Amino acid sequence: MSGCNRARPVLAISLMVIVACSTRNTHSGNSSASTAGHSSTAEETQRSLLAEARDAARHTTGAERATLLRQVVREQLRVRDFGGAEKSFASVNIGTSVSDTITTAHRIGADIVCSLLDDRRATAALRFITRVRSQSDRAWLQARLASRLAAGHQSPSFAPAVGDTVARLSRALELARDIVLPEARLDALIGISQAALAAAPDAVDWPR
Repeated sequence: MSGCNRARPVLAISLMVIVACSTRNTHSGNSSASTAGHSSTAEETQRSLLAEARDAARHTTGAERATLLRQVVREQLRVRDFGGAEKSFASVNIGTSVSDTITTAHRIGADIVCSLLDDRRATAALRFITRVRSQSDRAWLQARLASRLAAGHQSPSFAPAVGDTVARLSRALELARDIVLPEARLDALIGISQAALAAAPDAVDWPR
């Protein structure tokens, strides 16, 4: 395949993402009355375009595929299409032996976890992690989840209130201790310890 032909799917995917983003921005700038009538259609259009972009990205390979899919996932998360983002994540070929090097594919999974937490959907984030096929990927994503929870990123239905430091750290530790991969468990425990010291640097009542 010539360089020109290789560039075509990349350009097409970028254009679809740009159009979806433009559709979102156009409708967000309308008045509340007109937006109420068009928001549903706009969201459907955005999700459809981004799903098409995902399908196009599947025809690329290796690092290029991961990079393009991350671009798609970012837009899907912007429109809160978490189901679509998970499908995009599943389209990436992810290695199973990652230790100190975080690949683009792992960053995609982390983007999804963090966006769900920002949307106060920690339970959904954990469910997403349990559906990830690779044990290594699950470990690193659960480490990210545990660290973020310890730092105070959680929904009330999933973990105690931010002010309840000990109970919050206990929930994070439960997740960390359930991680099989030693490197990922270590990463989670370090993140939790940093969150504990930040919350109470003079007297940390560590959960057991």
